[in-house]
Amino acid sequence: MLSSTHPQSLGQLGSMLWQEHFWTFALLTAAFPIIFRDMVKTTHRIAGPLVRFERLLTEMVRGKRVERVQLRKHDMLFELQDAFNEFIDVYNKQVESAGKQDESTPIGERELAGQLDESLH
Repeated sequence: MLSSTHPQSLGQLGSMLWQEHFWTFALLTAAFPIIFRDMVKTTHRIAGPLVRFERLLTEMVRGKRVERVQLRKHDMLFELQDAFNEFIDVYNKQVESAGKQDESTPIGERELAGQLDESLH
């Protein structure tokens, strides 16, 4: 809390503020790198799997057969990995049954959507 004497200038106000709240500033300055590091780690644990899913979806749109997803030990979104792998299994079966394993020939979107819809229901 500020002392009862009123500062005469802005410099005196800054000096009083620094004296009374030095430890608060020191703790915040020390904690910032730790908080920043944890934020970066957390975002990478989420963004990494999302990037992997996006790459696989791009390959699937091109009609290519894809491998199941295996996330890293410390990644998040393992529930999505399981659901995505189930979808990949159905997708790969449809690619094989349609005889479209040639990676240069994309499967028609409507044809694949209809086949996947039938398989999921």
